[in-house]
Amino acid sequence: MQVTVEAGRVVRIHGREDHPTTRGVLCTKVSRYAERSYLAERVLQPLKRHGPKGSGRFEPISWDQALDEITTRLKAIVAKSGPEAIVPYSYAGTMGMVQGEGMAARFWNRLG
Repeated sequence: MQVTVEAGRVVRIHGREDHPTTRGVLCTKVSRYAERSYLAERVLQPLKRHGPKGSGRFEPISWDQALDEITTRLKAIVAKSGPEAIVPYSYAGTMGMVQGEGMAARFWNRLG
């Protein structure tokens, strides 16, 4: 992957032509990183839904509050229905061999 930076801002991301596997091609998601990184609508902090699902009403909360609420909900599900009630979904879309499933496997293993 090659990244072009001008005046401290990423202006282009493209694949390396000499890469033996990708030959200069990046997936659509990665090739648009520069564009998405500067969107005004980009979510930069946790948001909590207020009102019915689908209402589009969210309120900013702290990272600590978000993590506490997620932890509380996961623990309640495990206590009531066991860890099998939580689907261990993860993916490695933009991750390489090093990142892969390492953290996800540790998390799901710890959860039980």
